[in-house]
Amino acid sequence: MTWMVGLLVITVAVIGTIVHVRMTTAVEWLVHLHLESVATATRSEVKSLLQSATNVVDEYATNGAQGRLPLDDPEALGMLFVERIRHQPVIGWIGFGDARDHSYTGATRAFDDGTIRYYRAAPARLGSKVDEFHVAVDGARTRVHTEGQTTYKVQTKGWFKHGLVTKRSTWFEPYQFTNGAHGMTVARRLVLESDPERPVGVLSVDFFLRDLDVFLAKLAAGESGRVVLVTKQGTVIGLHPEDGKLRQIITSGLAQKSEAEASQHQSDSWQLPLEVHGVSYRAWFSHLIADGDLDWQIWIIVPEEELTGVVEEILRSTVALGLLGLLLAALLAWFIARNIATPVKQMSEDMEQLGSMQMTDTEMPESFVKEIHILGDSIQRMKAGLRSFERYVPANLVRQLIRRGEVARLGGDVRQLTIHFSDIAGFTGITEKLDSDTTVRELGEYLELMTDAIDAQ
Repeated sequence: MTWMVGLLVITVAVIGTIVHVRMTTAVEWLVHLHLESVATATRSEVKSLLQSATNVVDEYATNGAQGRLPLDDPEALGMLFVERIRHQPVIGWIGFGDARDHSYTGATRAFDDGTIRYYRAAPARLGSKVDEFHVAVDGARTRVHTEGQTTYKVQTKGWFKHGLVTKRSTWFEPYQFTNGAHGMTVARRLVLESDPERPVGVLSVDFFLRDLDVFLAKLAAGESGRVVLVTKQGTVIGLHPEDGKLRQIITSGLAQKSEAEASQHQSDSWQLPLEVHGVSYRAWFSHLIADGDLDWQIWIIVPEEELTGVVEEILRSTVALGLLGLLLAALLAWFIARNIATPVKQMSEDMEQLGSMQMTDTEMPESFVKEIHILGDSIQRMKAGLRSFERYVPANLVRQLIRRGEVARLGGDVRQLTIHFSDIAGFTGITEKLDSDTTVRELGEYLELMTDAIDAQ
């Protein structure tokens, strides 16, 4: 029984290990596919939003180079920007900084109510003060009066200075606009085909990060996983003020990812285990590269329990089922031992004793196995027959035959023998007083005693 239980334990352990390894591999592969699909969806949507801005700035740069933009008519240029913003909701701001006189013309969509406004800052005429107008759908303009004196010096802006010396579209770090909204700027210098070496100004197109935040919030990465974007400078997009725990996770990830990047620099995506306040997370990183020198990372952060919990649950179920099976197998082994092994062992011991004509009075145990029951009954009948045979043939003689492996048969051997004759005194009178069974038994005992005495000599 011991070896059977041991074999069952080994079997359960092997099966549990195989199930765990296979399930872990399968779940890891499914997790990889899921996170990669989320990263792909994020990459596609973000590129689409960014591309809408780069398309506009590239279009205006091309038209301006060919003289199809009213660069010398600020009001016409501003109204052109207004209509573009009105019909392209993704765009939050379009502007042009003129390198010739440092004037600025722009149009924006108000972050709070969506109204369209036109801006004009001309140092030569306004002394860097800003004229701001609300533009209705029919084109009517209403001056917007603001408290204090608003000024705008385009020549001091980073996007303008960088754009003048860069020949292609360039994205800048997210920042807060003057209207309070957060967004991003892509800028490109404008040169005329007639003088391609001297830029006449810089075009800029901005879009609000709110659209990205809404999209990232809707992405499903497990039950409570989150998707954010991290710029080269570490700015996080998609993080809300109430996301205190997520902020801690990202801070921990930023501190650890440099080493991971060094070892995974050739991979498009990689992952990093994180732990914050005793809770394990898995951070999945994937590159996001777009036109305009934009190189971000997509971060997908999911609690480890959501990813591997199913494997642990299956493993626990497998172990529980294995232990239950082991218990049932042990009970079955005990039942088999009790009803098969024990009777067989007892019959084997009885048969060994029968070989030396030593018969016990032990009854054969009952068994539900038909063959064992028949064998036990046969042994009982054999013992009864030998007991009867023993009454007529000395037990020692039978033991000698068994020991020599001889078979009792009629006939005899020619030997030189010494014969002892003896008489039982008063035998006739004794037998007359006894019944036949008692006479046979008493005679058998006498003969056995005489035989033992003779053998002893």
